[in-house]
Amino acid sequence: MALSVAILAPHPAGAQQRAPNREPYDLAMRCFLANGLAARSRTKQGDASGASIYEANAKTAFGVAGILGKALGISEQQTNSNITSMQTAELPRMMSEPGYFKGVIAACKAGGLA
Repeated sequence: MALSVAILAPHPAGAQQRAPNREPYDLAMRCFLANGLAARSRTKQGDASGASIYEANAKTAFGVAGILGKALGISEQQTNSNITSMQTAELPRMMSEPGYFKGVIAACKAGGLA
């Protein structure tokens, strides 16, 4: 859960409050989508074992997005809406740009979500 550190770390005394960092939340949602896409691809290739790994990663990423969303004050309903919006924007790009998809998966692996 390395992604949660940036949001949940306490602010030093006297430090000016900044807007919470949404990047880990957005990455967790992106990882949910990318892992789901990878699972579907593995299933089509007949790799049930690989598909199950990516499905588990997708579930983890979704859970992390929920936790980070709560830390940001985002409701579960809004998180679901955000994922739907991101799906519309991100999945076509992930499917049409292999380099972009690989970059997302690499960022997910670096964040412990793939």
